[in-house]
Amino acid sequence: MIQRLYLTDKTPSSRYLIDTGADVSVVSESAHKTSGQTAQMQLFAANGTAIPTYGKCLLKLDLGLRREFNWLFVIAAVSQPIIGADFFGLLVDIKNGILIDPLTKLQTKGTLYAGNFSSVKTIIENSKLHQLLSEFPTLIGPNTTPNKIVHGVEHWIQTNGSPVFSKPRRLPAGKQKAAK
Repeated sequence: MIQRLYLTDKTPSSRYLIDTGADVSVVSESAHKTSGQTAQMQLFAANGTAIPTYGKCLLKLDLGLRREFNWLFVIAAVSQPIIGADFFGLLVDIKNGILIDPLTKLQTKGTLYAGNFSSVKTIIENSKLHQLLSEFPTLIGPNTTPNKIVHGVEHWIQTNGSPVFSKPRRLPAGKQKAAK
């Protein structure tokens, strides 16, 4: 059993699954008017089954963090709206059941549910593309390992003492007249 965090949007009062394993944020097609035609973007469940998409929509969420979040969601054939790993860099604390905003240092309490959940992916995990991308992880993700320096040259600016500061003062009359 996997524990997942759910949060309620205060504005339209809908419940979102917070899924850090999902590549994108999605909403169900029943909640948004669509033409019924599938879009070019293809999503996949964790088990590899394709999820049809119907476009994108901009939503404004109020998650109780004293600011609203405008985000582009993918409209897809899902049973519940999902906030994925791409959402504003918010931090998920499953142990305490909270979502943390690193910008404001505020947190909001969610509801934890245990169950068998599958994540939404943009690439099938057993495809040739996924295998190729797994060989070169820096192509699609942040590079967290420092680059090794292959030469002996390092550059730095040596600073001593307090920063340079000067109070603003008036220009001499002649310079001020010339400036006008």
